[in-house]
Amino acid sequence: YLDAASNGAWGKGGGQTFNGGVGEGAAGNDGTSQALKRTDGSITYNEWSYAVGHQLNMAQIITSAGPDPVTITAETVGKTIAGATFKG
Repeated sequence: YLDAASNGAWGKGGGQTFNGGVGEGAAGNDGTSQALKRTDGSITYNEWSYAVGHQLNMAQIITSAGPDPVTITAETVGKTIAGATFKG
């Protein structure tokens, strides 16, 4: 995604693994969650249902829809999908 969406600014290529050059890699939701617990101030990307089921803290995102941070829920994801448009 970063390679395609950055208009050349990413520069690290695409693929199945993160090629950021920094940080720690881990496999799957369990692996990334365990790494997160060991590293103060760290962040990760996990599947939403996994994060909910394991009571993980989740970021809130400020979007172009307004100034208030949005929490990911089934409702907010549904609104996002409903507002999506396709090109091409």
